[in-house]
Amino acid sequence: MDYKDIVKSEYFKKVYSEVEELKKDFYVNHGFLHINNVIKNAEYLADLFMLSSKQKELLLIASALHDIGYLKGRESHAKNGGILAGEYLKGKMPNEEAQKICNAISRHGGKKESDFEDPISLCLILADKFDFGKQRYQDDGKEHDNLKMFLSIEKILLTKIDEKNFELKVYTTNKELFEKLEESYFFNKLIEVLKKVENVWGYKIKINFVDFANLKKGVDI
Repeated sequence: MDYKDIVKSEYFKKVYSEVEELKKDFYVNHGFLHINNVIKNAEYLADLFMLSSKQKELLLIASALHDIGYLKGRESHAKNGGILAGEYLKGKMPNEEAQKICNAISRHGGKKESDFEDPISLCLILADKFDFGKQRYQDDGKEHDNLKMFLSIEKILLTKIDEKNFELKVYTTNKELFEKLEESYFFNKLIEVLKKVENVWGYKIKINFVDFANLKKGVDI
């Protein structure tokens, strides 16, 4: 079994259709769009952090299943997701591999430094946290903190400078929204995550906001 088998399965379609229905009035997507974004992020991060082929395979399965816990509500959705994933994966793959997947799912909130200690969990947390581009958000006509900021983000890209230093480029059409980072609750939370990555792995990830509006036409980002 690999992640492609899962995304083609009736289980996957049924679960995330239910999640989308539960979240239909919410301005942030937690359904198929988000899951596909996280899978793409995970593929990239697995190579960037040099996971083995087996670790990458387990990471992508975890990415496909990581938000199924929303079926039991937002509270503790990571923990519940790990439990539900265990039930789904039972008998479909070796128990040891299934457990690594379930552990990563249960830790993907990244609340504790211990959540980051496994490379699969590290990549899943970042793959999830880095999905904050404009395609994930919709303007529902209500006032939301930072919604304009999110809608201005064209792309997010983590690049490697050397073995321990990375740059998180956030391409935005409204760079002035990011001038006072301390006023953004979301980015304060993101910085907390990046600090945990540094404490556990020694990886320093610096955020750089790039003025997308002034990039020359045709620039490859």
